[in-house]
Amino acid sequence: MKKSMLIGSLLLILVSCGKDKKDECTVSVANLSGNWKTTSVKYKASASSPEVDYYNVIFSDACERDDYLTLKSDGTYMQVDAGTLCIPNNSSSGTWSVTSSSITMDASSSLIDDYSCNTLVLRYNNAIVSGDVLISVLTRQ
Repeated sequence: MKKSMLIGSLLLILVSCGKDKKDECTVSVANLSGNWKTTSVKYKASASSPEVDYYNVIFSDACERDDYLTLKSDGTYMQVDAGTLCIPNNSSSGTWSVTSSSITMDASSSLIDDYSCNTLVLRYNNAIVSGDVLISVLTRQ
């Protein structure tokens, strides 16, 4: 009897902890605020096209690959030219906002495909041509 009560208590604790963790990862300005680095970019020219690694196309200069994005809780962002500096400097800033399913930086919006506290997956439909999809994975720094 004591053993089954102990197991039941442990299961309740594990379920409760899992619930708190999920709530912690909801999409909000507070939860997305912080430093993010793009770690993967994939591209599909059409729904039937194969997915292509596009990271080195988007970040063609090595100096761009160590840059990061800071999303601030006041609704502003900074794209930081870090590490190996680009000439001219790539740093920029602007405003951002978020809904449960999209993020907007200045006038550009993307859909949030997934958010798991440390990983943010963004989808840009019609990124280059009509019908294409660009998927960008950002990792919290």
